[in-house]
Amino acid sequence: MRKETPTRRGLVAAAIGLAAAPAAAQPAWPNRPVRILVPYPPGSGTDIVGRVVAERLAAALGQPVVVENRAGAGGTLGTDAGAKAAPDGQTFLISDVGPLAMAPHLYARLPYDPLRDFAPVGLMARLPFVLAAHPSVPARDAAEFAALARTRPGAFAYASVGNGSATHLAMELFAQAADVQLTHVPYRGSAPALNDLVAGQVQVMFVNTASSADLIREGRLRGLAIGSREASPVLPGVPTLSRSLGREMEAGVWFGLLAPRGTEARIVERLSEELARALQDGGVRSRIEALGGEAAPSTPDAFGALVAAEVARWAPVVRSSGARID
Repeated sequence: MRKETPTRRGLVAAAIGLAAAPAAAQPAWPNRPVRILVPYPPGSGTDIVGRVVAERLAAALGQPVVVENRAGAGGTLGTDAGAKAAPDGQTFLISDVGPLAMAPHLYARLPYDPLRDFAPVGLMARLPFVLAAHPSVPARDAAEFAALARTRPGAFAYASVGNGSATHLAMELFAQAADVQLTHVPYRGSAPALNDLVAGQVQVMFVNTASSADLIREGRLRGLAIGSREASPVLPGVPTLSRSLGREMEAGVWFGLLAPRGTEARIVERLSEELARALQDGGVRSRIEALGGEAAPSTPDAFGALVAAEVARWAPVVRSSGARID
């Protein structure tokens, strides 16, 4: 047996110390406040859910989690800020189907790439749209409306919150699925669009459940179908689009948490685990359900796969709509 010499023992100890050094050198995370960018104004569904989740994450991480609104350009302004943030584990982003899956086909020069510029953390929630009609429309569900619209091509006008918006493209998807021709009337935001729908200036619109549920319950609008996979407890009498049309179709928005590309894997994994726990909390789930949505925690890989699939899914819809934003 080879005898250990002081020199050899010193070399072995040094080698062990060097091997352990990188792990020991990793700083604790987080060691200061964390920022989450939301690319929409305060009070939006994304903002509401983001703030509820941020509160739970702060308790779990032991550091303040500050939500910062960066609204503008249909969510692409804040999403771009998230892509260009330093990948140091201090800045994250909540973004959704619009900036991540629809915008790449709408903008000639989008300043970020949704598949290359982010490290997905996890899906957060799904919020369905309701196909809502003015009561003057003589249809009780989406199938009856589609049959009626086929007899009068282009006669029915639908509102959206803007050209190329999720509400616009959801109706384009519906028109393709139902084989109907409708007239698009874009508005600058949801409030004026919904006001004109209630007034009967336009006949139909895809609108989120949070904004439409009370109007439907009061009889000021009629819910023809809901875009979720299952019937909603918020509007239990409204059938799903899939059931009404007799074919698979969903309409709504999803959103999730992302980190800038290059953020350390250990940070992404830790935050993903804490996000999943937050979304399983009863208080968080009830706030999301009050908006008509559902909490939808996922792994980073599953969320990344969803974004990629949605980018591909919306390409032909945007192309057929002719919508462009330059």
